[in-house]
Amino acid sequence: MEIIGARKRDAQSAEVRQIEETKRADKPRQVGAVSGKGGRGKTGGINQAARELGVPPTDLRRSVKIAKLSPEAKAEARKLKLDDNQEALLTAAKKTSPAAQVAALEQRTAPKPQTRRASERQADQDAAALQSAWNGCGEKGRRQFVKSNAEAIAQFLNGDGQ
Repeated sequence: MEIIGARKRDAQSAEVRQIEETKRADKPRQVGAVSGKGGRGKTGGINQAARELGVPPTDLRRSVKIAKLSPEAKAEARKLKLDDNQEALLTAAKKTSPAAQVAALEQRTAPKPQTRRASERQADQDAAALQSAWNGCGEKGRRQFVKSNAEAIAQFLNGDGQ
């Protein structure tokens, strides 16, 4: 089984679960009562594997899901440095095809579009920096700036610039 990053424990947990399920499949069915105290008497599976490993069953369930990622998704996770990001790996594991798993991982690293508020803050910072630079230079510097940028300023004022 191929192992990714710090998820070695996950892969080992998945292997233990598989061993437990194999043991249970080989065990003959019991005809009589399980116990005099009641209860189902069910052993094996994730809960028993979790007890043996000393990890919570929910962690083991997550580990099993991550261990089932396609080799392509595991390689992409390593490439994108998401091999230690459990949330990203679980999101990818929900997808059925290897291509969809890879796309889910790539989407995690795609730059988020700036919100309007963030772009307005950036515009305010830019305007403050320009104003500070304008105020910080003398008349000669201002004239030289206007002269060298006259065409860009005219285009901007006519609505042709950004």
